[in-house]
Amino acid sequence: MSQLTGLSAENCGDARNACSSGRPWWRIASAACAREMTPIGSQLSAFSLIAAALAFPALFSLIFRGYGTTSFVSQGIPCLVAGLCVAIPTALLISFLLRRGFVMQWSMAGLAAGTLSGLTGLAMLELHCPNLKAIHVMVWHVAVVIVSGILGFVIGRFADHLRRNSI
Repeated sequence: MSQLTGLSAENCGDARNACSSGRPWWRIASAACAREMTPIGSQLSAFSLIAAALAFPALFSLIFRGYGTTSFVSQGIPCLVAGLCVAIPTALLISFLLRRGFVMQWSMAGLAAGTLSGLTGLAMLELHCPNLKAIHVMVWHVAVVIVSGILGFVIGRFADHLRRNSI
């Protein structure tokens, strides 16, 4: 996490464009969380993760430049860890909000919450990561969203299993 410094003058516009153009995906993930709190639920949870996993790499390939893979893994792992360090507390807060609703499928609610919290980690990385090469951002920053969504789904599936066995 010592590599996360902040924005410099030359990459401030790129990061601002990346964060502001991601607003529709944050709205979709937020709506998915809200709909999972109702007894009807929705299929927006899976759509939000798939859309973010496909749209952000395409968006980042248009905004950022640089496809060199020098120190690809050694610079990427700290970003993944830092993004997850922001996503996990966010997911805990979202799960407290979800508990106030009437969630029928915790696996889908976990997927929606994980995706939304992963987007929070992605936003932090776009503002603080000094490595704005396109390939780095498309792989490691988007991986925060994907890993968070999958973790949310797995934890939700475990909660569904516990709920079924306790009845």
